Amino acid sequence: MYLHIGCNQMVFVDDIIAIIAVPDTDHKYDKKHPAHYLRMHTFINIKPIEKPKTYIITKDITYISPVSIKTLGKRIKEINQWYLRL
Repeated sequence: MYLHIGCNQMVFVDDIIAIIAVPDTDHKYDKKHPAHYLRMHTFINIKPIEKPKTYIITKDITYISPVSIKTLGKRIKEINQWYLRL
C-alpha cells in the first residue's frame, strides 16, 4: 500500500522507517535539529513546499512533507483498516 505524503508524492508504507515532526526552529545546523543528523546519513529529497511539517524516512530517501504527522498517522491507520478487511 502507498501513503500520500503531499506534493503529488506517494511512498510505499512498508519502506517507511520513521516519521518525525519538524521542529519550529529553522536552525538546520543546530545539533538538536533532526535535519542535522539526516544530512549526515541520507539524501533529503526536497520538494517545493510552503512549510515542512514532517520528515518521512524511508530505506533510500528522506522526504520532507507539508502534511502534519497527525494527518499522516490517520492515513496510515485507514490503510491498515482497509488492508485488514481484505
